Amino acid sequence: MIILTYLRPLLKLAEDRKKRLSVSWLLVVSLVFAGYGGGDEVVRAAAAQGGGSRAASGLSRDEARRQIKAAHIAQSDDSVIERIPVNELSVEPPGSPLANTYPKTALLGTAGLLQVDLIASNRRHGNMRYYDHYKATVTEKFAPFVIRISTMSCMNDECAVVIVAKFSDVDILGVGEPAPDSGRIVSVVDYKVVLSPTEVGKTLGTGQTTSETKHARFVRYDDGWRLVN
Repeated sequence: MIILTYLRPLLKLAEDRKKRLSVSWLLVVSLVFAGYGGGDEVVRAAAAQGGGSRAASGLSRDEARRQIKAAHIAQSDDSVIERIPVNELSVEPPGSPLANTYPKTALLGTAGLLQVDLIASNRRHGNMRYYDHYKATVTEKFAPFVIRISTMSCMNDECAVVIVAKFSDVDILGVGEPAPDSGRIVSVVDYKVVLSPTEVGKTLGTGQTTSETKHARFVRYDDGWRLVN
């Protein structure tokens, strides 16, 4: 009777003002106000009666994807690289196509990403060795994809280390059910990083790739879920 005494005015208030106030939570308020002892059991029962929807209490795939994607964009460290020989290039024997020795450089030259010029033909070097001398110059179209140019990047030639695929999206594989962990409610998300080819990558035939399965931990706070690692 005490419970009904407290419940009736609250139900009337919710109906009059057309508020979306769950009956189950009204019951919780009434029981607590009346001094009822089984708080945890009442809360679980109320959640079950109210539907306990994942959207209300669990981490959604869309929210997980949004936060993980933002974190990867901020880090800017997801990419696939290639080493492309540039600058002074020697091709033996003279008259051989550049593509025989430097296929990637030749492809990028044909696409206009590198400026490739034959500087001299049939040059002599050392012990009766002859070669054609080429110059592969970085263009404005190619430069944005270059991380560095170094003689340490290739065995014998100077190479440009370039990005051929970069981060584009996150593929959520699964969202774990919320569970207690060290005094907090945690949800673990399995996902893969999707990498799409750059203009350089497309020229070289690099396709879209995905990373190995990664894991992200989210913690539930009073204002929602937050990515912690």
